Amino acid sequence: MRFNRFREKIIIVVVIVVSGLLVVGCSMENLDFSQNKEDKITVLGELSPEGKNTLSLYYAAKLLTGELERPIENADVELVDLKSKEKVSYKYTKNGIWEMDWRDNSWVSGRSYQLNIDDGKIQASSVVQMPYALEAHVKSIKKFEDYYSISVLIKNPHPHACYCLVRMLGRAFHIENSVEKVYATNYQSVPVSSQDKFIANNIFNEIRSPYKMLFLDIPADQERLVTFKSYLSLVYNTDFYLWIKSLDKTYYKFRYRSVVQSENVIDGVMNVMPLHSNIDQGVGFFGACRTKEINIDLP
Repeated sequence: MRFNRFREKIIIVVVIVVSGLLVVGCSMENLDFSQNKEDKITVLGELSPEGKNTLSLYYAAKLLTGELERPIENADVELVDLKSKEKVSYKYTKNGIWEMDWRDNSWVSGRSYQLNIDDGKIQASSVVQMPYALEAHVKSIKKFEDYYSISVLIKNPHPHACYCLVRMLGRAFHIENSVEKVYATNYQSVPVSSQDKFIANNIFNEIRSPYKMLFLDIPADQERLVTFKSYLSLVYNTDFYLWIKSLDKTYYKFRYRSVVQSENVIDGVMNVMPLHSNIDQGVGFFGACRTKEINIDLP
């Protein structure tokens, strides 16, 4: 369900594809789907040892003909470890969602993996490198009259820069049999605000506060103390979490630009920042990340 929410948040990718604004590779390409007689595979997916590892696969919509996006239901979809050559397949569920047919999730940081999609006519692919995990723990949680102030220390123990995404989420539950927590299916994003000068949200001032997520980079062998405010009106029967995600630079930029896109389109602004695609013979994005989930005990 985590990826389903991710897809909902960046569904604007499909709009950008239809409008021909999506950048392929590092150069602008005119994607004229209205004149394209063949289908174009659209991919949204995330590979993570800590996640469910699902893909959203669609044939892109065509703007001028009015043809809507269609879910891809029949295809050979696999992930290949480019070092060990081990393969794992995905299986179709519903509504364009494919789930990995494997529960081990023993992905190796620093290793490259190739996604292959073959529908019998189109062979699309993407190669990603699994990033390295970050260390993080909560330093303080302070309750004020109308908000909570939370500080989390994020450490990069690696000899290279890491790119990080921070989100606060809530998950509602109810009690059954007086003792057992039964959780709602989905996590809900909790908006936050931050005055930290090293946060990309504040550096570029392209995303409105409160933020759905915070973006930052952490230099090699350094740490950041991230402090943010959360305005919570109801904390009963809800558990709260922090997701600290480590992403490679390309995926980091894609997630950041997706947020900028969604806010600009909501405002009706058309000259928005283009998105990049890393799908060969297709459009969209397949990313890799390491996720650390921290339970937040609010006072």
